[in-house]
Formats: sequence, C-alpha cells, structure tokens
Amino acid sequence: MDPADWDLLGEYYVGESEEIADAYGETPSELIENECELGKCEHCSTWHNHGAGFKNRLTGQVLAVGRNCAEEFFNFKSTSARKVAQAAKAKERKAQREEAAEARQAALDANPGLATALECDHYIVNDIAARFAKWGNISEKQVKLVFKIAADVAARAAEKANEPEPVAIPAECLEGRQRFTGVVLGTKWVESDWGGSVKLLIAEDRGFKLWGSAPDSADQFKGATIAFDARVKASDKDACFGFYSRPTKWSIELVEEAAD
Repeated sequence: MDPADWDLLGEYYVGESEEIADAYGETPSELIENECELGKCEHCSTWHNHGAGFKNRLTGQVLAVGRNCAEEFFNFKSTSARKVAQAAKAKERKAQREEAAEARQAALDANPGLATALECDHYIVNDIAARFAKWGNISEKQVKLVFKIAADVAARAAEKANEPEPVAIPAECLEGRQRFTGVVLGTKWVESDWGGSVKLLIAEDRGFKLWGSAPDSADQFKGATIAFDARVKASDKDACFGFYSRPTKWSIELVEEAAD
C-alpha cells in the first residue's frame, strides 16, 4: 500500500461525548454514502472512537480507518488530542454557564422585580446587567442601586411625559426688553474669563425655555417661580429655546425647601 495514493476525506468521531462530537463536526459524507463501518477500522478491524476517512485516487475505494492506523500507515497526523482538549474546555464552559444560570435564577427569585429593573436603559444598570447575565453574580448593594436607578429613570420619564409640548418663542418676545415669568428647571455653574457664574434653565409660562445668568440676590433657584426683564434671542437650532441677556427687575419666589 502506498500512502501517496490515498487522499484524506476528513476525521470523524463515534464515541458518546457530545462535546467531542461537536469539536469534530459532521462526519465526511463520502464515508456515509459508501456505508463504511464507522467505529471499526477497515484496515485492521480494531474498534475505535477516533478515525479518519481516506479515498484511493486510483481506484476510488473509500476506507474508514482508526486513528492509530491512520497515523502509522497513511502518514496522517490526527487532531484527536486537540479536539479532546477543545471538548474539555467546551464542557467546562457549559458547566460554568449552567452554574451561572442557577445563581442568576436564585437572585431573581430572591428579588422580585429585579428582572424588570435590569432592563432599565442606564449605563450603570447596563454594566451590572451584562455581568449578571454572564456570571450570575450580583451583590445586595448592586440590587439596591439597580432598583434606585430604575425608579429614578421611570420617574423622570413620567415627568417628561407630563410636560406640555414645547412652544416656539413668539416674535413679540424677541423685540426689545420684555417681561418673562416661569419656573427654574435647573442651575449650573459655568466658568468664564470673569470667574464664572450661576446659569438658570427656565420653563417660561408661555411654553418655551430660556437660558441665562442668575441674579446675585439668591443662591438657591431650582424649582423657584421667577420673573425678570431681559432681551431674548432664539436659538438657531431650536425655535422653542432662547437665551436671555442683561436681566433686571428680578422677582423670585423660592420653594419652601430652598427657603429653609
């Protein structure tokens, strides 16, 4: 027998390990089509789990050969050892996934509502959820944090849903100095060449929003009802948003928490 006359069709596995079978993949089709007796070497009749298929290029004969004969007589280097190692790792990963799934389910059972809270679209929750999905581990502090963030996000969403539709700044409000009234939505310290100052985001009573400097007469504004005279310029990107300048004649009614 001349090994040079035989072409490799591929390797196969007939043992009971699902992981090793997955590592090998499908059995070469020509071995099945030629009804080769897989598991019994057609060269020496020895029973085996790991084998390889060969086809004689001169006669067309197809043989299913055990690993040992394939290496000794067909000059073939079997990859069975590598595939067994791959299967062992796959089995280990499967056990880890099953263990993580059990831990994950236990955590969900112990914390009703956690599954829903983990669906919250927030970068911190997304990170915790990804680790929880992979490893099944989540601490009590993380559970509390996820519930808190989810509640805050839901509250903000509900608040935003109840906000009226924004209104474009009326043309008359852009003509000279005007009187504006509204509620302060938020404050921010903004640095500048002159040392910086507090800026206000105001929901004007007529439905648009304004941004500008806060007065020096108070240090707490969020939630306050406010009125002032100023010039307003509409934003180039949003007709419902404007910038006020040189505000005067402030009238500020702080919320009770701020006044205390």
